[in-house]
Amino acid sequence: MTTIQVVVADDCAVIRAGVKTFFQDTSDIAVVGEAQTGSEALQLVQHLHPDVLMLDIAMKEMSGIAIAQSLRAYDAGPSMLVLSDNEDTEHILAMFAYGAAGYLTKDETPQIIIDAVRGVARGEQGWISRRIVTHLFKPSKHTQPQLTSRELDILQGIVHSKRDCEIGQELHIAERTVRYGLQRIYDKLGVHTRIEAVAQAIRLGLVE
Repeated sequence: MTTIQVVVADDCAVIRAGVKTFFQDTSDIAVVGEAQTGSEALQLVQHLHPDVLMLDIAMKEMSGIAIAQSLRAYDAGPSMLVLSDNEDTEHILAMFAYGAAGYLTKDETPQIIIDAVRGVARGEQGWISRRIVTHLFKPSKHTQPQLTSRELDILQGIVHSKRDCEIGQELHIAERTVRYGLQRIYDKLGVHTRIEAVAQAIRLGLVE
């Protein structure tokens, strides 16, 4: 079994220690490095090449956003999983824009955090705490979007981080049909990206 190597970056030693305890009883996840500052986190990524970088946004010397920007230059950088209580919309969207695969709050259960690390290590996106989803997508006065059964099937697929070709194979439709359906879903939900669609779908209760 391949071990998922994780670097934890947070300016609070208690948080770092707490996160490490979450993985003590897992055989497939290992914390290989800890960083107290943003610059330390970047150095550890450069030297250790971890599979996952779990980071806060607010850190000394270099913010999580600045780290994410720097990692865009890497061809094979780590998957980024934000663990933060920062609910500033611009900061959250910036992290996703710079490649974060998930955004969890620090009060999430250990099991959710463990599952998220495994998920982002597999290349999954859309691991978002419900509190963040609710914050990003305030309740609207508009009626519930009406999606067809086919569109709901496609939406369920992207919630589970499946690629267009995989969704097409499962639904026995062409990949271009999936892409067309996905665009219609974006239009109906008022979003522009897969992550936004996942978050909106969860908020509206459209998927399990």
